[in-house]
Amino acid sequence: MKTKLLFSLFFTLLVCNIYYAQNSDVQITVKWNENSFLNKLEVYNTANDLIATICDDNHCYVSAQVGVTDKYGSKYDLGCVANGTNYYIKLYDLDDDGWDGSGTYVSVVVAGTEVINNDGSGADTAGDTIFFNVSGGDATCNAQLDTDGDGVIDKLDYDDDGDGITDAAENLGENRFECTLPELAFENVVYDAAASTGSVGTVGAVYRFGNAIQGFDVLLEIMELDNTTISNIDDDGTGNPTFLQTTLSFTGSGTPGATFKFTIVDGGTTTPSTEIFRINGITWDCDGGGSLKESVVYNDVAAYGTENPTSLEVLDLGGGDIQISASGLQEGPGFSTLKALRAYYQFIGNTFTMRMQALKTSTGTNGRQYGMSFTQCEFLDFNANSLNIVTGEDFDGDGKFNHLDLDSDNDGIPDNIEGQTTLGYIVPSTIVSSNGIDLVYGSGIDVVFTDNDLIPDLLDLDSDNDGTPDIEENGMADSITTFSDGDNDGLDALFEGSNLSDPNDPNDEIDDPTDLSILPDADG
Repeated sequence: MKTKLLFSLFFTLLVCNIYYAQNSDVQITVKWNENSFLNKLEVYNTANDLIATICDDNHCYVSAQVGVTDKYGSKYDLGCVANGTNYYIKLYDLDDDGWDGSGTYVSVVVAGTEVINNDGSGADTAGDTIFFNVSGGDATCNAQLDTDGDGVIDKLDYDDDGDGITDAAENLGENRFECTLPELAFENVVYDAAASTGSVGTVGAVYRFGNAIQGFDVLLEIMELDNTTISNIDDDGTGNPTFLQTTLSFTGSGTPGATFKFTIVDGGTTTPSTEIFRINGITWDCDGGGSLKESVVYNDVAAYGTENPTSLEVLDLGGGDIQISASGLQEGPGFSTLKALRAYYQFIGNTFTMRMQALKTSTGTNGRQYGMSFTQCEFLDFNANSLNIVTGEDFDGDGKFNHLDLDSDNDGIPDNIEGQTTLGYIVPSTIVSSNGIDLVYGSGIDVVFTDNDLIPDLLDLDSDNDGTPDIEENGMADSITTFSDGDNDGLDALFEGSNLSDPNDPNDEIDDPTDLSILPDADG
């Protein structure tokens, strides 16, 4: 069974009813400069519910170091939480003598104002309690998109449309063909003189990674070099050999960097593949601090995300370009795989570009290492990832991406119905976790493939493969002449129930799909 870590191991569910209230944004930053494995921090709301736990996930609250470093720093985005007095954090130290390390601290920021800054000297095994109030962020939170109105803003909501099916399952290929592709292996690189217009290490140089996926090669072309030289295009002798592990040398201040174009081609050719539709991957080890921070830019990216908590900063450059940069909170030794230093990306098509760069305030020369893996759906293992879908799939062409569409294939049957078996159907409860998934669906509905054709029923126009389209078997209209959707939920008005304006009703009054007066069963 595929593991879907949609709930962080170090994240406790905060149960909340769908409601509209005054809310403010809260971020918590921790930096442990020594013995991070001894520490943890808990966050509680005004009802004394534990809503989050932050610790070094390489070795969380243990007596001895297990991970590659005993330093840890990250920022946890709680999103928009209800205004109130007497929220509190508890600071723990397993040695019972306060947090170690000069410069160690915790900071709590509410609505842009720091309300706590503490060095953790009072941390102990009982938990040093520090209270804070939440208010002042109503305008910011009201401007944040919350498609399903469940109180969890879309950027932190695993199920933006509230149908019980995660955004990953509806929009990013999870449980479908994209996730069945093996890893793109970046090994045994060679300079391809025939495909190049530049010499080794210069603009126009093309490098070939043969058989990156069986039958397909990856061509990597240098598109731009700005105060940057390539020390090693791919180092297979350290870290993770199947990753693209590039070492660059930067001079001068500003944003020196190298832009690379990746093209997946038929093996041994320069012909772009027609069989690859979306490419997923991970940027690893984006670290640095002070006068030099590592950074990457995803050009025209379809989706991106970070851990939550993360040590990375995200900046939208416009035009579909997203910059991911080190915050200076965490340093990873060598080509590290620390979770706080990784970011997820997805590109549409068989060609994409990204820039590896530095944010420099010094003028000297510095070498830095960059790691990329192309492991398709590894983002599913992220801890409470902050996933942003820029260009999603719109299977039915109605102008709404699948993860925002209650009827993704326009067959008149809501995704919440098609995503489940008829006899095992569970009605939505409208009570959601802090990740935005209805509690009755746990970590999300494991979508149904009735005819085992690798296309989930919610995107399958003939789910049972009997030759009759689902839209003709739904007991309502047999076709859509002109799409009409007054409540903008993706379900055509022909199939709305008694209430034509119910954008937050994921099953649209079909509480019992075994009721043959609603969904007929002519063939048994």
